[in-house]
Amino acid sequence: MLSKKFMQTAFLFKPSQTQDEEGFVKTIYVEPRTLTLLVSSGKSGLSPVIYGERVEKQKICYAELGTFEEEKHEGWGLSLKDNSTVTHKILAITPYSTHVKLLIEKV
Repeated sequence: MLSKKFMQTAFLFKPSQTQDEEGFVKTIYVEPRTLTLLVSSGKSGLSPVIYGERVEKQKICYAELGTFEEEKHEGWGLSLKDNSTVTHKILAITPYSTHVKLLIEKV
């Protein structure tokens, strides 16, 4: 179980595909939902050999079990600041017996 005193408020955004006036498909993020996460720097838990320079833009988050589903929430937007702008994208979700681990990257 995750310690509540280290958790911070975050906002989850569902991706939606839309077309601009020139016909290009782009992703917008809608329906922000409030949740709590434990956020840590990606530098300590990620391999630069695998992720290279992207490691600087990545973070690892931990959430309560049942908050995220592996196939469903990958690619969704996340904001660690407010519910108006997506700041990160969920790259991977790894479920464990007591919690879920997220790999997120700054957009």
